[in-house]
Amino acid sequence: MGRQKGDAARSKARPSSSSLAASLLPSGATAVGFGGYVGSSRLDTCIPTTSSDTSSSLLDIDGELAQHLKRLSRKDPTTKLKALTTLSTLLKDKSAKDVSPIIPQWAFEYKKLLQDYNREVRRATHDTMATLVSTVGRDLAPHLKSLMGPWWFSQFDTVHEVSQAAKRSLQAAFPAQEKRLDALMLCTDEVFMYLEENLKLTPQSMSDKAVALDELQEMHQQVISASLVALATLIDILTNEKHGLENSSSEQKHTLKARSAAISHAEKLLSVHKCLDFLKSHSSAIRSAAYSLVGSCVKNIPHALNEANIKTLAPAILGAFQEKVPTCHSSMWEAVLMFSRKFPQSWTSLNVHKTVLNRFWNFLRNGCIGSQQVSYPALVLFLDCIPPKVITVDKFLLEFFQNFWAGKIHSQSSNADQLAFFQSFRECSLWVLQNAQRYYDGVEAVHQFRCTIVEEVLLKMMWHDYLLVPSSEEKMKKIDSKYQVGHVQEFGKCITEILSGIFSLEPNLLSVFALAFEENCLDAFQQSENSESCENVDKIIRFLLSVDLHAVRRGDSWPLSSLVGPVLSKSFHLSIFSCGSSDAWFVCAALGGKTEDDQIYLVSENTAILIFEEIFQKLRSFIGASNFTWVKCANNELSKAKEHVTIEGCTSSTSVLQMANYAMEVLNGSFYRLINLAKNSTLLPHVLAALFVIDWEHGTSAVFYEGLADEVYAEVMDRYSFCKFVHTFRRKIDKFLKTLSLDCRSMLGSTLVQAIRSVTLNFEINSSDASENSRMAAFVDKLISKVGIARVIAGFTSSKEVMTCHSDYARAWLASEMLCTWKWQGGSALTSFLPSLVQYIRTQPSSPGSDNLLDSIVNFLIDGAIIQGANSEMSCSSIYSAPHDELESIEHVFLRALMSILHTLFEDDIWGRSKALGIFNLLVDRLFVGEIVNSNCLKVLVVVMSVLVGPLFGDEVTDSSEKNEVHDVIEGWLQKTLTFPPLNTWLSGEDMENWFHLVVSCYPLRGRQQFRPQRYMTHVEHGLLLELLRKQRLGSTSATLNKLPVVQMLLSKLTVVVVGYCWSDFNQDDWDFVLYKSTYWIESSVVLMEEVAESVNETITNGPTSEILENLQHTVLGLNSSSLKLATNALVAFSIFCRLVGQNTVENENENDQNPLRPGMWELTKDKILQGILRLLFSTGAAEAIAGSYSSMASSVIASSRLGVCYLWELVSSCAVESSSHARVRAVKSFDIWGLSKGAVSSLYAILFSSKPVLYLQYAAYVILSSEPVADLAFVTQETSSLLNENDIDDKDPPDLSLETKIQLREEISIFLEKSPFEIIELDLVAPDRVHVFVAWSLLISHLLSLPSSPTKEKLIQHIKDSSSDSIILDCIFQHIPLELCAESVKKKFSQLPAGISEFSQAATRAITDNSVLFAVQSLWPVGTDGMASFAGAIYGLMLRTLPAYVRDWFSDIRDHTSSSAIEFFTRTCCSPHLITYELSQIKKADLCDENFSVSVSKSANEVVATYTKDESNMALVVRLPSSYSLRPVDVECTRSLGISEVKQRKWLLSMILFVRNQNGGLAEAIRIWKNNFDKEFEGVEECPICYSVIHTSNHSLPRRACRTCKHKFHAACLYKWFLTSNKSNCPLCQSLF
Repeated sequence: MGRQKGDAARSKARPSSSSLAASLLPSGATAVGFGGYVGSSRLDTCIPTTSSDTSSSLLDIDGELAQHLKRLSRKDPTTKLKALTTLSTLLKDKSAKDVSPIIPQWAFEYKKLLQDYNREVRRATHDTMATLVSTVGRDLAPHLKSLMGPWWFSQFDTVHEVSQAAKRSLQAAFPAQEKRLDALMLCTDEVFMYLEENLKLTPQSMSDKAVALDELQEMHQQVISASLVALATLIDILTNEKHGLENSSSEQKHTLKARSAAISHAEKLLSVHKCLDFLKSHSSAIRSAAYSLVGSCVKNIPHALNEANIKTLAPAILGAFQEKVPTCHSSMWEAVLMFSRKFPQSWTSLNVHKTVLNRFWNFLRNGCIGSQQVSYPALVLFLDCIPPKVITVDKFLLEFFQNFWAGKIHSQSSNADQLAFFQSFRECSLWVLQNAQRYYDGVEAVHQFRCTIVEEVLLKMMWHDYLLVPSSEEKMKKIDSKYQVGHVQEFGKCITEILSGIFSLEPNLLSVFALAFEENCLDAFQQSENSESCENVDKIIRFLLSVDLHAVRRGDSWPLSSLVGPVLSKSFHLSIFSCGSSDAWFVCAALGGKTEDDQIYLVSENTAILIFEEIFQKLRSFIGASNFTWVKCANNELSKAKEHVTIEGCTSSTSVLQMANYAMEVLNGSFYRLINLAKNSTLLPHVLAALFVIDWEHGTSAVFYEGLADEVYAEVMDRYSFCKFVHTFRRKIDKFLKTLSLDCRSMLGSTLVQAIRSVTLNFEINSSDASENSRMAAFVDKLISKVGIARVIAGFTSSKEVMTCHSDYARAWLASEMLCTWKWQGGSALTSFLPSLVQYIRTQPSSPGSDNLLDSIVNFLIDGAIIQGANSEMSCSSIYSAPHDELESIEHVFLRALMSILHTLFEDDIWGRSKALGIFNLLVDRLFVGEIVNSNCLKVLVVVMSVLVGPLFGDEVTDSSEKNEVHDVIEGWLQKTLTFPPLNTWLSGEDMENWFHLVVSCYPLRGRQQFRPQRYMTHVEHGLLLELLRKQRLGSTSATLNKLPVVQMLLSKLTVVVVGYCWSDFNQDDWDFVLYKSTYWIESSVVLMEEVAESVNETITNGPTSEILENLQHTVLGLNSSSLKLATNALVAFSIFCRLVGQNTVENENENDQNPLRPGMWELTKDKILQGILRLLFSTGAAEAIAGSYSSMASSVIASSRLGVCYLWELVSSCAVESSSHARVRAVKSFDIWGLSKGAVSSLYAILFSSKPVLYLQYAAYVILSSEPVADLAFVTQETSSLLNENDIDDKDPPDLSLETKIQLREEISIFLEKSPFEIIELDLVAPDRVHVFVAWSLLISHLLSLPSSPTKEKLIQHIKDSSSDSIILDCIFQHIPLELCAESVKKKFSQLPAGISEFSQAATRAITDNSVLFAVQSLWPVGTDGMASFAGAIYGLMLRTLPAYVRDWFSDIRDHTSSSAIEFFTRTCCSPHLITYELSQIKKADLCDENFSVSVSKSANEVVATYTKDESNMALVVRLPSSYSLRPVDVECTRSLGISEVKQRKWLLSMILFVRNQNGGLAEAIRIWKNNFDKEFEGVEECPICYSVIHTSNHSLPRRACRTCKHKFHAACLYKWFLTSNKSNCPLCQSLF
């Protein structure tokens, strides 16, 4: 079907969501598509050829246009340019009708102009073409095939400006890329033929006019090269298998046809046109284009090249390294690599050494002849393409690297070339090492080969040349002026990265280089002090600096363990672990920093950090060997320093004390180097902390060891002496400690505090998983439980102080830390500490002491929060739910602690408005520092306002000055926010986001579904807030929509707030804006959820089984939370709108047309939004249903993803429940059109029976499933539904319906209705499966209740009766009622129900009177025993109304007299009175009486008298309802009979009894059927000989199955039962075979 005008730009891809599918539902006007297509049918594109048509078209040609067309054939380029310019101008002013006749003539001239020598002529030709196609539009379609060839050729003009003009002209005709591709496919044959004709051209055939030979040759080269590139590109496009696969079958056929044509032409091209000739052309442009064409053919249609073609092309392609023009190298490499990959056998068909390698070596030696940046990256790919069997591996690779390295000199003049060279050399070296198994088998052979490569390439080439490079730039320039500044750095980086790769590949392989490096270093160090020696040392240092930069800083350990360590060990005969003074002096000299002025460092920063980390580890080892337990405990806290790297070969057998002494000597001699490292390392605080701990041990040791004899306690005294040395050193650096940075001091203090805590808590809290803060908090919490919060927090030391409420030792800081810790083992701030604090405050009389404690805690937290700041994401606290719900999501500990205590104090009425006002003023005062905004305070204020708004505006303020003060501040904030530009023009850096959040936080809404403003606002605020929204509305009219999440989030929250507070002043434009944005945000979430559903569908249906769960988890983790938050806000705004529209509909039905919310105005918009909301509901359910088809765990993954956004689904559910039938119909249809493996009904069942229930979602699913129009689809399968619908429509009941047609319920509900009886009865009372069974039954019964009398209803009832396990539902129902209580009441002859079953009885009564169980379903989740009891009672009440005969049959089968008496007592007491009243009222309302039949009702006697009169016959029957109706059957008695035989009287009485007792429905319907039975009998319809009734008592069918022998007719159901019971198929009367 064609698309409506204007829809073309809306979507450029197939519909991938139900939202797009929904838009396809309404039919539009048929429109001719591109290329003459209407849907899948093509219009005739032939041009009329009759003479009359031809003459008519010639007469229609505009004379002025024809004149200028004629001028295009002139030779002079100036004349052509003027004619084209004039023609272009004229075309703009003409209509399509005027221009269309000249297209054939234009096509002729267009082809000639494209080959014009003058580039300006060609460019102007394309400009004119663009104008023409814009004017004629679709009238171009008949001429497209004649134009498409030259048009496509022109896209590849060698002049950039011309090709761009050609592309613009094509885009003017076909703006969408898909349309251009369609056009190309449509004209495939014509394009190929045109290009093939171009390739046949010669310079002489290019022009029929006298043109200079050099111009002809240049034109010929341009045409040939452009044609070759056009062919290559065309083959790439048309042979791409991705094109068209996602389209319809007709479009796929069209695509395959174009592909087939392209392959056919390409094969012909390869056989007819010798590509070899083009590859040997003297023109570099033609050669480059030929390489491209060959590469395209090899890539896309390799089968087109036969063995002969391959042998012919192999020398030209593989030997192409003699190409001297750098511009050809890119396409040359592409052809070489593709040819080698596709045809590796081609290497065996030629002399590799002569044809390929000799040319390749020359190519490398000459630095790739100027194409370094193109060719060098391709070398590693070329190595991968060479078949190993055609080369001698060792010789080839050595020659490769030698020639490669020899070409380095050609890359030294350019930094970019130099970088490309070293990068490629590194890649090739590592590739050869990594792919050694490709050339050799066996571990030993591979290792030997790698050693050879390392030695020959890395050592003899790279390292050798590296040492030859001068150490200074001046010397370098003197030797060779071509050296670039970064040459040495890149050289060293290349070697380092190769070494890193070798270490990762085979660490032992590094020893080959390490030995040579060690030898070079030793030689340099052992030489006498001369200039050459210094030069070599400088080169080695230069290399080590490069290693440090490119390896050590990335975390590699091999430089220290394999290079530096061994060299230090052998060159200086020491290690960092040795213990001599001279050794320490050497290390200190290498480190530098003995004094503040000592800035000479011989080792890099990273190396110095490693050495100091070793020092720190040795100090820790010393601390760990302490005799004091508390010192050892403190040592555990120091273990959080970085893991150090031990230098290989440098271990020492010296004692811990010796190593500690050595470490302190090094530290004493290089302390200022450590200070300088503090800027980039956390090492200094750790080292200082270790020194402090040793100093503390010194203080403890002094008490025990002073005066002891050294000879007796030698070891102890040696340790004490070292501690004393550390004490002296620590005192020496005291003055330096005062100059430490704030961060350094903070880290040092934190480390020491944690060390003390670990000592304190070591024996108190035993939890390996607990952090230090948590352990400390758990310890304090334990103290509070032991001695009380008054002593631990309030600081009281005696009961006397508690009585006076005065303490000088209150620990507000400790309370703050407890709140900041938040959670600990055995408690948390919310569950244990805050309740204890609140309880303590409540027990204290109002006094300054208790207030001071709380004030101090709050002030501590405010200060900490302002210093720490807040995230902008965190400031987006909810505007429509309590902030207490979001405390867990606040990451900043101070702010979270502040919010928790403020919420508790105000919620529990401990603090009131005065305190809220004080905090408000405190934060407002700190908001500005002079004229500058305190950003951290602003962020904190945003969050805190959500708590302060309630107490600030909750109570009536008597002091108008206080009231005005707060309003004035908020008005100022509004005015400040109004100074910012609209959000659509987002400007960061001016706290714009925070100011908007602050304004929004001042206007919270209350309620979860019925939203109301929480506070009063002044008229000024009202106006400013409305102005702020309108500013965003007017600012959103710009062409570009700012889709930044922060912008959309701010706008959504502002929209909700303004709608909630200012809706009364909205005009129609305001509502348009709100609903437009709400629709956009909701649709975004719909698309998101539909993408999730599609992803789940793809994963389950096509994904690998082993990865399904992992992929599903990845899918749900990828949900964009910002889109869901936007949808939540949009749903709040939409809910408010719906409530307002509903109020206006009721209250203002006669209001004038100026009311923007007048009835009926927004129905279409409202329905559209509701459709999106329903699709959102269906999508999440479909995802779970599809996942559930794989496993319950998979569905649980999807269901769990909803738990984090429960409020969104609550709003979705609320809107879905209120949606109209029209919206539901459209939503269901659009969703089912989508084509997922599960439809809308399945999605609702998945939600209803979800393993992770969200109560509002389940209620919404229940409501939609149980109401029209979904209810018609929700119970029986589609095939059964179709058959039943046909039977409902057809008045004639098919005789074999009962025999052959079995109703089939949908699997989603039948799985619960048909569960095993023993499985259900043994379940726990609140087990999920039991709940699901009850829900399924309530759905089915509700559906039956809503159905009119029809075959569909009867078949459903029959299905229930035929299911053997179904009656177990009633046993399960009465498991929820204590029958023993009813039995006791029966025994004692009580007339009222016992109190213990009130929920059950009330629900049963309400279900009967309301005719529904929705009230019980709504309160079912979260599932509890009371809710289940109420639900069970409601189901029982509804079953009594809907399936009385079914319940009666179950009751009659009960053999336990006590149970049956209790059930009957319950039913008689709370159900039967309402049922009897209902039945009698329904009989009275029913239109049963006519001239032959009358009915009278006696409510006092619970009787119905039915009298049937026909001619002289008369019969009156009395139907009496028992007190325990409908457990007990009704009584039927014949009170009067006139003119009716006794036999017929008994028969009719029996039929009435059968009808009223077997009817699963109302008595009124049973009496109506009985009357119809009489009518049919009097009309002459024969009764069934089996049941003696005309109308069947169950399915109400007529006798239609006739015996072929005796001709008597039977009910199909009666006959079926007769056959089953008699075990034969004979007629019941004549016994002949039926």
